[in-house]
Amino acid sequence: MVGFLYEADGARSSIDLDGIAAIGLGYAFENAPECSECLRESPLGGRGLIFADSKRTGGKRTGWYPEQQTWRELPEIDGQPRRAIGYWNEAKPTPADLARSTMLPGLLVRLADEQMWQVPTVREYDEGSNEWRCELPCLFDYNGKGELVRGLPLPAHKHLWDVTAPVASILFGAGDDATSVTDQQMCDVAVALLQANYVISLPELVVLGALSDNGLLAFIVHAATNRPQLLSWIEELQKKSNDPSTATG
Repeated sequence: MVGFLYEADGARSSIDLDGIAAIGLGYAFENAPECSECLRESPLGGRGLIFADSKRTGGKRTGWYPEQQTWRELPEIDGQPRRAIGYWNEAKPTPADLARSTMLPGLLVRLADEQMWQVPTVREYDEGSNEWRCELPCLFDYNGKGELVRGLPLPAHKHLWDVTAPVASILFGAGDDATSVTDQQMCDVAVALLQANYVISLPELVVLGALSDNGLLAFIVHAATNRPQLLSWIEELQKKSNDPSTATG
């Protein structure tokens, strides 16, 4: 299991999980980091600290090896040091390398990197009640009759219910026209969904070449919010592709 490497610019000999969270990379670490200080030269050009999740090193020594690695600077964060992301050329991370220790169930979706990523099922629309039904793990509650019922999503997952609500309502006709959903809105939701199961954010997905502009972001959101309909569409497309009468050319 070989994950990503990260660098924080500046003079420091180590960093802990709190420090990693403070520079905006908390999502990428489930375990204590393994660190290596670059005293003279680093991917960002000066002194810096390279670190990686200690359980995602694949037995490789954390550090900067220019001929063996590929690096890219991360977006700036006001008040924080410059940061960079890297990977070993011979071991570019895969979804299996980046999977969290606990995964939410969902559909496997092939992204632009030709890898299968598990998108958690968050909600489904109940046409009978005209309401959204939560598919995330939930707390138990009781109703007015004292009967046991499903309550709110577990606190660790409630943000997925919240972040999918506006886009799902628009996509499925409970809000404005779907054209009002911007690419950035769709991207934010898709990244949040994938981050629930993988130690990634937008930069990691970009570095891996996992995202494209051919409707993939909407497909990820559909997988999380409209699973039955999506599976029905896929089944119909497969039937058409196997039907000789639909062939052209």
